[in-house]
Amino acid sequence: MKGDIIRQTYEIKCIAPVHIGSGEELRTFEYLYNRDKLELCLLNESKWLAFLETRGLTEAFIKYVEIEGAGRSPRNLLEWLTANRVTEADLRKAGAIRRKVPVAQLSEKKYKNRKPTLNKVVCHLVRSDNAQPYIPGSSIKGTLRTGILHHFIRKDPARFRPYWQEICSVRGSLKEKGHKWNEIILRLEQELLHTLTYEDTERGDAAASALRGLCVSDAMLVGCAAKAPTIIVQKIDATTLIKPGERRGESPIVLFRECIPADSRLRFTITANLPMLRAAGIDSLPSVLNMLRTCTLDGLTRQQRVFEAIDAKYYGALFDDITAFKANALLGGGTGFLTKSLIYALADKENDARRFAAAYFDEQFTNPSHKHMETDVRLTPRTLKRAQTDGADWIMGLCSITGVGNAETL
Repeated sequence: MKGDIIRQTYEIKCIAPVHIGSGEELRTFEYLYNRDKLELCLLNESKWLAFLETRGLTEAFIKYVEIEGAGRSPRNLLEWLTANRVTEADLRKAGAIRRKVPVAQLSEKKYKNRKPTLNKVVCHLVRSDNAQPYIPGSSIKGTLRTGILHHFIRKDPARFRPYWQEICSVRGSLKEKGHKWNEIILRLEQELLHTLTYEDTERGDAAASALRGLCVSDAMLVGCAAKAPTIIVQKIDATTLIKPGERRGESPIVLFRECIPADSRLRFTITANLPMLRAAGIDSLPSVLNMLRTCTLDGLTRQQRVFEAIDAKYYGALFDDITAFKANALLGGGTGFLTKSLIYALADKENDARRFAAAYFDEQFTNPSHKHMETDVRLTPRTLKRAQTDGADWIMGLCSITGVGNAETL
């Protein structure tokens, strides 16, 4: 029927940096880092290797990599090249530089004057044709799916209590439990969303999922206020564990991610088959965005309550962004366990979910210093994932998704 299928354009405003990993992780001998300029150069692998061969540096480079791999090298790749009388201009002329990415400094006072020393860099997903970052539609749809499941669980918690009881009763190794937990959540999803009935189709079949009626395109960059379309950001967590003599718990981690900068804009479309969605109780695309917003705010409010109790003025500024920019989503990697988990929605009480998560983390991270069951008395996970770039401070991955214009009837 006319009006059953619609297409709506949406815009993502990156309130904070957003990281979508490409699967590419670079070690120090795989990129150039100019610490004075705070600039990283990614290499064109084939042309880089050809350049080394032309300069007669292949054997020397292999030895350098062996030393670096053993952790005995005091020099990064740029310093090694300088010692071998190779300039950046030489590399540009040979086409060995693929693209340049600025590197951000931490904004925290005790770190802000320190230029970061890079190690492993996790690259962002970029288009091969123009090196522009994008967010895959599958990532956006996965976030919407979590929001939809959260909504229906919260709407009728008693209905889903047996799933929580089953999750808590699972025994075995962490790997075995992980498989069983995934099976339980899959059954929950099938009960909620596998509501389409076709001949020769069973509930467990993918063809029965009402989310087949939600087709999400990739989100492409349409605006960027920063000087480059991506930026390297160091991982930093706020934590409820506070060292003696410290006012807050801050934990910079030696991991660097390539991100879409804050104040960037991306656009994507959702094509919706409304009869399919209605079969699962989803009335409209605006209702899907409302579900996502409620799910996002549920986790953020839990964190806000805990961290503002530690330092209301300091952490309050981070959470003010939620209202100021009408945030309704946390997108990408590095946003934390709460954005991807349904345990707080499923559990009878918040403390039950916290204890379950603490036991899980103690089993996953065997370092005795973690002690989640012993020390996480307010929140598990006990960290707030942040992103800092040159004086600014945000909640990692914080975004606003809004409709653009009117929906088109197909």
